Order: sequence, then C-alpha cells, then structure tokens
Amino acid sequence: MTTAPLNQDMEQQVRPQRRTGGKKAPSVYLWNPVTIALLSLLFTPVFGSVMHMLNWRTLEQAELARQSLWWALAGAVILLGNHIFSALLPEAMVVDTYTVSLLVLYVGSWFILPARSQVRYVREQFAKGYGHKSWKLVLPLALAGCLGYVLLGFLLAYLADLIR
Repeated sequence: MTTAPLNQDMEQQVRPQRRTGGKKAPSVYLWNPVTIALLSLLFTPVFGSVMHMLNWRTLEQAELARQSLWWALAGAVILLGNHIFSALLPEAMVVDTYTVSLLVLYVGSWFILPARSQVRYVREQFAKGYGHKSWKLVLPLALAGCLGYVLLGFLLAYLADLIR
C-alpha cells in the first residue's frame, strides 16, 4: 500500500470537486492571479505575494515561489516597521512619510514585476484554462490578518504610551 505525499494530500483538499460534464478535468488548479492582484489592493501585496507563492508551488516553480516569499517578507517588514516606528516616535511625521513612500514604492514594484509576470505566465501556459481553487478559506484568513494588523498597531501604541 502506497501513501501519497503530504503535498498531494493538501492539493486534494484544496482542489474543489466540480462536475466536468464529460469534459477532461483541468490538469492544474490555481487561484486566479488577476484576482490576487486586485485583492492585493485591499489586502496589500503581502497577501498577493503569499498567494502567488502558493500558485508557483503548485506549478512546481521553486525559484519563483522563493522570490514571492521574499516579496511577502519585505512587505511584512515595511508594514510592521511602520507600526513599531509610529509607536516609538508618534510625534515624528518623518517616519510616516518614509514608510508611506516606501510602501508606495513596494506596491508599485510588486504590481510591475512579480504580479504581472505570474499573470502573463498563467495566460501563456494555460491558454485553454485551468481549474480554480476556492477562496472560501483564503478570504476569511486575509480579513483576520488585516484585523490582527490593526489590533497590533493599537497594542503597540498602547504599550508605547505605558512606557513613556
């Protein structure tokens, strides 16, 4: 008796069960990269980078998945750095100016470089279509992440006030 690797088990759990009406089932299931990019306007490119990383892993593109991870980590550092510096130096508007400028540069670069490349790759490689993974788990997790980020900001500001 053989057992499937863990990655295949996870893929089967994420893969939605759809009727194909006698058609051949899609060879790959992905989250739509265009939808990811649009949702990144709401959830930041940190969200988009993580989602693209998961798509690259599904497509067995390890180097591109690693690059997406680095984009996600860079965005997280910018966002968390903004909270930390704002809590430590609330009167310094320079901090907010720098972090907002850095975030705008990050967002623009992310859309031009990795987001666009995945959209192009998927369109070229899967011109006849691909299966779509469900957003049912992803979107609530993204909302929870946004709520956690806001609460972290309040917590850091509160702790900074206690220290002063």
